[in-house]
Amino acid sequence: MQKKNQFKADSRYFTISIYTILTVLVICIIARAVFFWDSTLSVINNLLATMSPFLIGILIAFLINPLVSWMHHTVFEKWLYVKNNVLAHLLAITFSYVLVTHTLAQPSLSSTPSKPKAAALRSSVPTLPGSCTRSSAR
Repeated sequence: MQKKNQFKADSRYFTISIYTILTVLVICIIARAVFFWDSTLSVINNLLATMSPFLIGILIAFLINPLVSWMHHTVFEKWLYVKNNVLAHLLAITFSYVLVTHTLAQPSLSSTPSKPKAAALRSSVPTLPGSCTRSSAR
């Protein structure tokens, strides 16, 4: 004896109901983001400020990867005959980072302030009353 109005579990209706719930939830999130735009921007700015070191690291790794691959296969395996694959990869990563860091830091290390720039910098710094200047200290 089965009842006529008994509930039967059906996976098709369950899937439809899950999709409906998710659609309503996404619409509510989008509506809240649009109507409370100031708080949404604040959350986005905080998220970007938190994630920026990781994103910069991912970008650096993405840009240095071709150099690491080339150094690993060409320099350390073909030219220097490093047989250990892990050691070759470690050396390729190390030398790639050293090369890129040295290349990027080279212009800032070699640029010394010229005399006109240093004089302009000295003249722009205010002196305190009663402080010693170079001419009065001699």
